[in-house]
Amino acid sequence: MCDICIFHLGTHNVNKNVSTQFLSHMGARFFTNRNCAVSVYYLKQKPFKRCAKMCTVLCGNQTTVYVVREMEAPQLVKPTVSVGNVPQLTQDVLVVTLRARRAGFLRSSCYVPLVGNNPYSEDGADADRLHVSTEVYVAPDKRVALVQIRSPIIKGRKKRARREMLDWVEAGGFSRVVILSSSFAHMRTDKQLVGPPYRFLLSPSLEATERPVVEALGWTQLEPSEVIPGLGGPPELAIPGGGLSKGLFLDGSARGLPVAVLLAFCSEGDNIPDALALADRLQQWLRLADVAEGESTPRWKTPSSWKMLFGGEIPPSLF
Repeated sequence: MCDICIFHLGTHNVNKNVSTQFLSHMGARFFTNRNCAVSVYYLKQKPFKRCAKMCTVLCGNQTTVYVVREMEAPQLVKPTVSVGNVPQLTQDVLVVTLRARRAGFLRSSCYVPLVGNNPYSEDGADADRLHVSTEVYVAPDKRVALVQIRSPIIKGRKKRARREMLDWVEAGGFSRVVILSSSFAHMRTDKQLVGPPYRFLLSPSLEATERPVVEALGWTQLEPSEVIPGLGGPPELAIPGGGLSKGLFLDGSARGLPVAVLLAFCSEGDNIPDALALADRLQQWLRLADVAEGESTPRWKTPSSWKMLFGGEIPPSLF
């Protein structure tokens, strides 16, 4: 059993009995810091600033949870629920390849509740470990935190979800936040049909440091487009099918956060190639994974759960 920490998003009330039952089922032990008004599995606001004191859960080997804040100038990579689930698939690849460990959960009422078995089990020994819709993984040697989101936003809570996520990001003090996204390939403009099907965006706080890097890689910034093609009007930033990525970028930029977007144009279908290609693109920039001598790209690993991405094999007895 790995160490667990709950990072609560927002200030709304939470059913603490559910939290207790859920973590007790996972083998967690609880304690309350006498200097705090809350117990370890529930935080009222911005957990990162006092996470080491307020939100520690002891499990299994009785060691303290790894706190993302302990990494020097950590960077964050997070997906958005968008076309083909490409960002989430890319995040799966990163978690497995970097051997990132689960540090905790993001607790929010904005996402559809979800619980399931361990999607990253390699030998089946820990396949029964429970996982939920929003989790935080860390790869300390790479100084990176990875957020995985496995369920969509509940209708009517997108604005709240953006606010909660950015509050959490701001409290975390990340040096760079990369939002992985995807957009409908069939809704590209004429300009976007030229060149590789990838685009980027940088917030003002990243322009000075990251603009020279991405331009040296030959990347193209996402072009503004007409809201309704053919009717004129000033072009605007648009990411059709991109979920929260546009809102997170604009709101994060307005707050002065170091936010970037890396997106791929794609269509629904078998999106494994798109996910691996987006991982390659991210690797060009952040250099997260190790590359073997004589090779240009990492040997990406895929999780065991991908074997059932399209269901089981067709039984031969049907024919």
